[in-house]
Amino acid sequence: MTKIQINAGITTIHLLITLAVLSILLLNAVSGFTQLTRYYDIISDTQQLQHLFKQAKQQALLQARTIYTNITVGADWCVIVTPIETCTCHTPTQCLDDSDADGDGDGDGNSMTMKLQSAPDTSTTLVNHSFAGNRAEISIAFPPIAALTASMAGTLRLENSHYYSGIVLSSLGRVRQCQQVLPRHEAFTC
Repeated sequence: MTKIQINAGITTIHLLITLAVLSILLLNAVSGFTQLTRYYDIISDTQQLQHLFKQAKQQALLQARTIYTNITVGADWCVIVTPIETCTCHTPTQCLDDSDADGDGDGDGNSMTMKLQSAPDTSTTLVNHSFAGNRAEISIAFPPIAALTASMAGTLRLENSHYYSGIVLSSLGRVRQCQQVLPRHEAFTC
């Protein structure tokens, strides 16, 4: 009579091979998720920036006064929209106080201040692509009429390690996204 031996377990080799395959699959999933997160970071920042510029233009028309958009480019970028020309992202918080925004001493609180800045955990950088002087600080005045001056028109580019996108401000006051989010290896054209 022969005995039938049944192997009902797994060997150490089987376990090591399974762990190696799972770690390779997990590494690919994390890499793909990181790239997807960066893609959506660029989309979100571009849409928020475009909306902020449109709000500045709209508020200038509604309030019949000049609205200033002060931009600081770089890795720690910031955009502030305010009726106070001297307010920047680097000014003290009292500059953004609504108690007497128009400076006439009546304390009417007639102010509209919006601020958008880079998130501390994002790798998105704002680049001055074609504004005059290629400066790190840009000030755009949206007048109470529809058009900007030619010197205040230009393109801003948002970029990270994988993707980029751009916002165009035309001399007619139009605000638009110049193209869809593209991988970094493709040429930036607006």
